[in-house]
Amino acid sequence: MDGKDLILQSATGSGKTEAILAPCLEGIIASGRKTTALYIVPTRALAFDIRRRFSTLLKDRLGIRLAIRTGDIKSAGGRPDIILTTPESLDVMLGSSNTDLRAFLQHVRTIIIDEVHPFVHQYRGRQLSWLMQRLERRTGRTLQRVALSATIADPDAVCSFLQFRPEYILLTENVRREIQPRLIHLKDDENELVSLLSDLSEEWKYRKILIFANSRGRCDKIFGLLNEIGSFNGRTLLHYSNLNTKERQTVEQQFREQERAVCVATSTLELGIDVGDVDAVLLFEPPDSVSAFLQRIGRANRRENSIHFWGICRGGGAGEQLLRFLALLRLAEDGQVESALSGEMPSVLSQQFISCLYEKKQLSLAALQDLFGTFYDEDIF
Repeated sequence: MDGKDLILQSATGSGKTEAILAPCLEGIIASGRKTTALYIVPTRALAFDIRRRFSTLLKDRLGIRLAIRTGDIKSAGGRPDIILTTPESLDVMLGSSNTDLRAFLQHVRTIIIDEVHPFVHQYRGRQLSWLMQRLERRTGRTLQRVALSATIADPDAVCSFLQFRPEYILLTENVRREIQPRLIHLKDDENELVSLLSDLSEEWKYRKILIFANSRGRCDKIFGLLNEIGSFNGRTLLHYSNLNTKERQTVEQQFREQERAVCVATSTLELGIDVGDVDAVLLFEPPDSVSAFLQRIGRANRRENSIHFWGICRGGGAGEQLLRFLALLRLAEDGQVESALSGEMPSVLSQQFISCLYEKKQLSLAALQDLFGTFYDEDIF
């Protein structure tokens, strides 16, 4: 409420979005709806899910208009109070001649960055950092930055990379839950997987199960198998990036509403999308990072003090997979999450030159040096 920059780290499903939106909305209402806020997300799917959860509530209870602006859908008609968007769509918005959009951007006071960890030291994150700086130049004021995540390796790296003010506030709520792993080896994974799911349904009384696989091809195979035979035939769903937006939203809704179902997914369901209560998560082979591991298993038993996850080791590499699962568990229990490597990313600088030219129509060398010279030697210009 004091306008300070903030990094909030808390477990998956612990209420970070609500915790940040409440004071943000209070500020908008206190201003007489003269101020606005940007809510940045890494994926369109997360934007749609947040809109589904909050749009009607905010409009009916508070008179606050929540809009969405991504490559899939654009809001139209009137100036909103909050816009959900991705870095790429924000880039397009800065060059837009739309009167409502320009009015919205001119009144932004707060930028919320949800699931910030995939942005740090990545191309999209560098793009976002420049976009926020360009927006500050346009509005003539310092904007409040707020970042959310369950898995931040180094808060100071977030602060530096996304140009938070050095006196930022860090709120860390370690809602650490006991992890109850069950690591198993499937010699004939196709036949034994069907039997495993039947046991989980009949013996363990699991009604909702989320299965993560590391590739779309593996997802297709698991989906085809479980949807044809076994306890969840006809009750198995598939979720990955190749599906169009409407198909993914339908899967998410069905998985939330069905009392008994299995959903097979890649990383598309890692990042904050609400799929309701999940009894257990199955990891079909270990993921590649501690961050992905924590995000995936954190989807299970969100209202309980423990996480039930099953790690499946298979094929000739089962021994190596077991070691990787054990390493992920040890690192997760110790609170160690890998940090992304830093780099200058000159390709993003080139892209931003073109984006600025699109917005301004003409640019001086001095303006480019002033805007981008903070992180780049003048020789690059």
